[in-house]
Amino acid sequence: VVSFVDVPLLRNGKLTGVLWFNCRSAHHWAENEISILVDVAGQLAIVLANARAREHRARAELDLRKRDAILEAVSRSAEGFLSHPSVDEAMADLMHVLGDATGASRAYVFENVVGDDSAPLATRRVDWSKPGWETTVDDPRFGHVHPAPHFPRWAELMERGEVINSILRDLPADEREILAVVECLSIMVVPVFVEAAWWGFIGFEDCERERDWSSAEIDALRAAAGLVAAAIGRERAERDLRGRDAILEAVSHGARALVAAPSWRETAPRFLQELGEASGASRTYLFENGVREDGRRVASQRFEWA
Repeated sequence: VVSFVDVPLLRNGKLTGVLWFNCRSAHHWAENEISILVDVAGQLAIVLANARAREHRARAELDLRKRDAILEAVSRSAEGFLSHPSVDEAMADLMHVLGDATGASRAYVFENVVGDDSAPLATRRVDWSKPGWETTVDDPRFGHVHPAPHFPRWAELMERGEVINSILRDLPADEREILAVVECLSIMVVPVFVEAAWWGFIGFEDCERERDWSSAEIDALRAAAGLVAAAIGRERAERDLRGRDAILEAVSHGARALVAAPSWRETAPRFLQELGEASGASRTYLFENGVREDGRRVASQRFEWA
């Protein structure tokens, strides 16, 4: 380059770019040439600004259409989801429709569990995969078959209610290494809270392209996480009711047997067994109060079921 001229691209008084013209020989840019280039730059700045605005509108419209597709999928699933006799089957159906609606390669629900050493773990409750992207790797670092530890960073973020939204190459090395095993290119994870406690998460993987999930999509998937939370809450309530009814039935049956038997001691072992099984206990005991010769009260175990 021997000679050149730079012409600023201005839009509403702000610099948006620069037009650069150069020559391989010495060239004196005449005033009228520069005037024409300034006019061209002004027109180009308007065209580029309009093009950017159209791109932004198109992107916003696309994000809204994706959000609406997710919300429509959630709406279609909601009624059957909350009345389905099997929560796992309902969640599997929901992950299927959400996977289709989002264009994900995989969609799943993970539940938090406590390990033998009281360490927090995660285990896969249900999952869905697009044909060709089924998870077949039995890697102990995943919770696909057996409970596995959380990514510490993820656990900290999700416990605060934050989502994980990232392409693979932007993740820390320890997270990137594991997800690369299943050919994940980008991932989005939304926490699920049940009764104000972090219960687990729903997750979506794209194995075909790197994608950044829009805020509109994330808001819609938070609604899906709320639907999962409602179903888990219902499952807990039903389990509690079944447990209460089983205990009451055991008490009622035991009371009749105790009253009818010649000696309550004959029926006590059976009563403890029925009560233990109904409550899900590992052991049940029957202690009898007494008074020692020195007047102190004592309790003596008479029966035990384990």
